[in-house]
Amino acid sequence: MATFSEMTGQAIKSNSGEDSFSFYKVLSERSVAPVRDQIIYISSRNLLCIKKDGWKYVDGLGSGGFTEPSLLKPVKGGPLGQLYNLKNDPLEKNNLYLQYPERVKELSTLLTELKMKGSSNKRSTH
Repeated sequence: MATFSEMTGQAIKSNSGEDSFSFYKVLSERSVAPVRDQIIYISSRNLLCIKKDGWKYVDGLGSGGFTEPSLLKPVKGGPLGQLYNLKNDPLEKNNLYLQYPERVKELSTLLTELKMKGSSNKRSTH
C-alpha cells in the first residue's frame, strides 16, 4: 500500500495499512537491499501476525479466518496469543506461547513498533 502511495503521490488514510512500508526504491532504482526481514499480515478477523527468523507470532487466539474456531477468548493461565516454530511445526499444531515468553515479547514488541512506524511513515507521505 505504501509503495503505491509513493508511486502515485496519494496519501494513505491513518487507519489503513498500519504495517505498510514502501519498497518503491527497490523497484525504481533496482536496489537489492531488503526493506525488512519479516512479514506482517492480518487475518480476515483482524488478527495481526508476524513471521521472522522461522517463527510466527499471532496477536490473539483462534484461526483468525474461516476455520473454526475463528476467534477464542483467553482462559485463566492460558496463552494470550500464538507462537509457532515454523521450521519444526509448519502446520502450526503446537502453540509455544507459554514455553518461549522471550520470543513472544520480542515479536509482539516488534509488531507494535512496526505498526507505529508504518503509521508515522504514512503521515509523512505526500
